[in-house]
Amino acid sequence: MLQLFKRITLPLLILAILIALLNLKDRFGYEEIIIGEAQGIEERQLGTPVFSLRRAPELLTSPLAIQQLQEDLSQLVNLLPEASCFKVSADGEEIYSFQENIPLNPGAVQKIITAYAALNQLGDSFQYETVIAAKRETDEDGLLRTSDLYIFGSGDPLIRTDAYMELLPDSYSDIRTSADELADLTVGMNVLFIQGAVVVNESRYDEERTIAGWDQELKDADKIGSLSASLFDGGFDGLKQNYSQQRGENPLPLIPSANPAKRFAANFDDLLEAAES
Repeated sequence: MLQLFKRITLPLLILAILIALLNLKDRFGYEEIIIGEAQGIEERQLGTPVFSLRRAPELLTSPLAIQQLQEDLSQLVNLLPEASCFKVSADGEEIYSFQENIPLNPGAVQKIITAYAALNQLGDSFQYETVIAAKRETDEDGLLRTSDLYIFGSGDPLIRTDAYMELLPDSYSDIRTSADELADLTVGMNVLFIQGAVVVNESRYDEERTIAGWDQELKDADKIGSLSASLFDGGFDGLKQNYSQQRGENPLPLIPSANPAKRFAANFDDLLEAAES
């Protein structure tokens, strides 16, 4: 009987001890967790899904926009004259081109772009300055001894004589730097006789007279003279003869100067002589 009692009570005693130890661990081994009302967590909805083309619009919108632009430009090109060229680029990438390599005379639109670029880079107060100088002053009698008369071109494209202006259509602007007045001012500075020569310096720019892509027919036309930093009458010859061949009922085309700087010097020397008389 005693043995049976021990067998029953011993497991119960061990179980009671284990329960007591567990209660002690929960009370002294860890702090009690205060159970309160759960704090609300604000839920935010994404305005744009993670996987959406709106997060990378260039993947879809850019190609579609470029395609639409190309289609619109194609319709525009169909309205242009046959001898036209057209090119559109954005961020260094060519978007559309039409006959971009054919040589054409500068059009009015290109002149507007050139004028805008000049104003943007040079400013609206910029002026071309053609410098006339000598190594020494003239004598009292106006003789410039032992020195040439130097003219330094600044790229002024509008140094023109009265005779050349008479050849231009009435629709042309009369804005210019008068070569005749420039000669008068030089004589007014008591430069009456030059022992040396008139020397024109065109080193501000290169000596390329035409554009490489122009064909010979365009080069021989009277639309564009020889390019130079020292342009005189648009880079054309003919002042020596007062442009007589370009006048009358059947005028000949203007001839581009083979050497614009030397032609400038010779023409200005003639203007000085005319101003002195």
